[in-house]
Amino acid sequence: MNASSSFAVRFRSTFTRGVGRLVAAAGWAALLTFTACAGRLEDGGYVGAEIPHLISGNVRGAGSSGSTVTLSSSDGALVATAQTDANGNYRFTGLTDRTYRVAPAMARLNFSPAAKVVAVNGANVTGQDFVSAGAVCSSVDWSEDWCWRYPLPQGNSLRALWGSSPTDVWAVGAYGTILHWDGMGWTGKPSPTANGLNGVWGSSATDVWAVGDAGTILHWDGAAWAKLENSPTTNALRGVWGSSEGEVWAVGDAGTILYGDGLGWTSKTSPTANHLYGVWGSSATDIWIVGQAGTILRGDFGGWSIETSPMLYDLYGVWGSSASDVWAVGYFGTTVHWDGSSWTKRDNPVDDLAWDPLQITLALRGVWGSSASDVWAVGDYGTILHFDATGWTTTVALDLWAPGLNAVWGSSGTDLSAVGGYGTILHGDGSAWSTASPVAGNLHGTWGSSATDVWAVGDAGTILHRDLAGWSTVTSPITTALRGVWGSSATDVWAVGDSGAVLRWDGALWTTTTTPTGNNLWAVWGSSATDVWVVGHFGKIFHWDGVSWSNTPSGTTNELFGVWGSSATDVWAVGVLGTALHWNGTAWSSTTTAASGTILRAVWGSSATDVWAVGNDAANNGVILHWDGTGWSTRPSGTAKSLRAIWGGSAADAWAVGDAGTILHGDGNAWSSRTSGTSYALGAVWGGSGNDVYAVGQYGTVLEHHR
Repeated sequence: MNASSSFAVRFRSTFTRGVGRLVAAAGWAALLTFTACAGRLEDGGYVGAEIPHLISGNVRGAGSSGSTVTLSSSDGALVATAQTDANGNYRFTGLTDRTYRVAPAMARLNFSPAAKVVAVNGANVTGQDFVSAGAVCSSVDWSEDWCWRYPLPQGNSLRALWGSSPTDVWAVGAYGTILHWDGMGWTGKPSPTANGLNGVWGSSATDVWAVGDAGTILHWDGAAWAKLENSPTTNALRGVWGSSEGEVWAVGDAGTILYGDGLGWTSKTSPTANHLYGVWGSSATDIWIVGQAGTILRGDFGGWSIETSPMLYDLYGVWGSSASDVWAVGYFGTTVHWDGSSWTKRDNPVDDLAWDPLQITLALRGVWGSSASDVWAVGDYGTILHFDATGWTTTVALDLWAPGLNAVWGSSGTDLSAVGGYGTILHGDGSAWSTASPVAGNLHGTWGSSATDVWAVGDAGTILHRDLAGWSTVTSPITTALRGVWGSSATDVWAVGDSGAVLRWDGALWTTTTTPTGNNLWAVWGSSATDVWVVGHFGKIFHWDGVSWSNTPSGTTNELFGVWGSSATDVWAVGVLGTALHWNGTAWSSTTTAASGTILRAVWGSSATDVWAVGNDAANNGVILHWDGTGWSTRPSGTAKSLRAIWGGSAADAWAVGDAGTILHGDGNAWSSRTSGTSYALGAVWGGSGNDVYAVGQYGTVLEHHR
């Protein structure tokens, strides 16, 4: 036998899967692997079966190696999982013709797209690729992290933008948010501060400065962000710019001007007490600062002078192409220009828009250009203007529902980015801009049948759903606010809201149902598909028995905001004036909470003798009550913020959320504060387990805690 020898292998029976080894003489060997196939192999091919195929692809970015890729059927049933190899490759083999869903996952990462629907139809399907980027999370320690899941990459307002190249761009914003663009995706970077960041600039990819509220100064050295512990000011810093690594300026409130020489930062004498918002220079000896009431300063290390301004409106941004071509933009759509000798007001399509019939006040917040004849300005209501040397024109018209834009920057005239409210990030190619995703309404309720089947509901009938592909909006049959959601299974889910709204999900569609009332309904919970409770306005309580709704006497006219039970004969409803009602299977009765001045907004328990209620007192301080089976007692909350929801995976693992991004964790004995990564109010919390918890709230915020 030699290397050119050939063999024929013939099976006389049907097989499904196997591995066979054929050993030849003289040390030659071949390994034959037989792929799953429900058929038989005869001369000329398979008989009575499909030839199996594969799906393969690659994951690029932070999760290229070690990501888990899930293959599921079109109905969501798990088919298989695979791990990406060291090069980011994955593959699924032995697949019959059908439609599949492919979704990668790894802790602290987001994937684009989140999932793909792939149809296998008589051939292999390759090239099913994904890009991964670091999720935006609340802390460096994963055990404490709450990470953004909707919108992506995050929803905090972005206030400033700068880059060194097309693959090295930084965006900073509220709550210490720091994002980085590497050419493939936006990645959240651990931030050493929760203070808002208002400005960013660098001399290179390894020397970047960010400044913000309370005198915050951060520095990036190419590996990590570090906070300057001894800032010369506690005033908010609004802008930063430099001519080199050792010549950096930061400006801020009350006329603050700071100078950084590469070794440290010092305060410089300022000729004004007005707030200063922007700084830019053509060189180390020609620097401009703009600010409140039309303030314009010019100077350098030797000192600053006040320049004559053509406007008294606040100026927020400044940029130039040279010493004789500088633009500043600001309030009332103001654009002013320096030609080397004086500043003059220049007309544009939105200046003085406040005097239009709609009485709209529009501010331009940021300005940047690639040349004197290619300048961009962005501002409120998503407005984008362009200057081409002949005048300003509108590229993106104002939209009263669009997020405001705060900054614009580009690596060239055809590679532009703009950032703004609610985490908005737009890209422009010099002629057109991407469209901002609509801001979701405030979310008030969340529930799921599993970690990959989660619902969130909110204002204007907003409905979001989480599946293997992530979070997305779902068509709602109503436009009134939805306040609560609960289900007995994945195909039996209820949502309730204002004006007696009651919706039901059957696994395919949300539909309206006959409402038991015209009053607002605040919460829904049940022990089964035939035992569902809804509470609401004027102490109304309604019960669903699987056929119809009935009005159940509550014994109170107090507003009821929360409902939960451990069984069909142990149900609690809570509300204003410390109201806590109990259902024993026959009737509702009132219990004493010793918290008559409080508003109880939610209730949850691990058992009939371990029940928690949360809310706020008259001063909006967080209130926590506990039921031990015999009576209610007050527990310290440790927060001055109202608490709006509670859920737990066990008696020793409970979560409460509330205003200003408040998140508390309870271990059964005490409650401790956790960092959420946002200042938005959180209105609901639910988990598939203690290891996979979601909090939802203001502006469509969805956060996930996974450990």
